Amino acid sequence: MDLNRIPLLLLHFFVGDAIATDLEPGSFSLKFPKTMEAEIGDTVILPCYTDPQTNVIRVEWMVNVTTEVHVYRKGNDDLYNQDSIYKGKTSVFKEELPKGNCSLQLVVSQSHFGIYKCSVRTSKKTEDSCVINLTAVSGKGPSPSLNSTMAGFQLPHNATIGVVLAVLGVPAACCILFWWIKKKKQEKMQDQLQISRW
Repeated sequence: MDLNRIPLLLLHFFVGDAIATDLEPGSFSLKFPKTMEAEIGDTVILPCYTDPQTNVIRVEWMVNVTTEVHVYRKGNDDLYNQDSIYKGKTSVFKEELPKGNCSLQLVVSQSHFGIYKCSVRTSKKTEDSCVINLTAVSGKGPSPSLNSTMAGFQLPHNATIGVVLAVLGVPAACCILFWWIKKKKQEKMQDQLQISRW
């Protein structure tokens, strides 16, 4: 086997078609801003729209990964697990969901700044999500930093899976490659030692 081809084979194995950009039939992407600014007391809309327009049947807004902000499913708001700091301060545009409007309306308080994630499911059983960083207007309050430089950057669903595999797989592939090269060098040294003994 040609040793020069191993890195390319490993890259293909772990990344695959991750850079494909064509949407599959019935799929969609989400349009949204990466960041938004607000002042305490403002009523803001965190915009999130499907492209093309797609009938949305489930919308789940979370903040900072674990805090439930607003959930809409089965034709109704499902606020049973909604964090208490959001009670009475959120809404989605129910009449616009069939047109792909998944936006969240929020009355902002001090504790509402953070990284918001909207997970969307359509009537065709396709899913996607968006990430928006809600910050205080410059100089007016806390402004959390993004945990990732990729936050808010959207790829088609199959590409997102490929990127995750690449991020996790490339270090593993490098370790395997280095181990394999080391093993080959050791085998070569053992062969040379055996030849010199003869």
